Amino acid sequence: MHARVVADDFPATVDFYRDLLGKPETVVPDVEYASFDQGGETVLAVLGRRAAEAVLPVGRGDGGILVVVPVPDVDAAVAAL
Repeated sequence: MHARVVADDFPATVDFYRDLLGKPETVVPDVEYASFDQGGETVLAVLGRRAAEAVLPVGRGDGGILVVVPVPDVDAAVAAL
């Protein structure tokens, strides 16, 4: 599972999760994106709002949390829902 937090204050949010998780982050240079690998398939990512809005349809009214669950076959997963 990949959880992504959209942050208005990117540096403060990264600091918060680094302190909370006690793990170093991986930062993508020149992009407000950081990830914290929790082992296996679990990743927590922090995106600055500008970075998120550049690639995702998020707006101010959205909750700011995205959850990505990898599946081998998207069509089969949708049909199962």
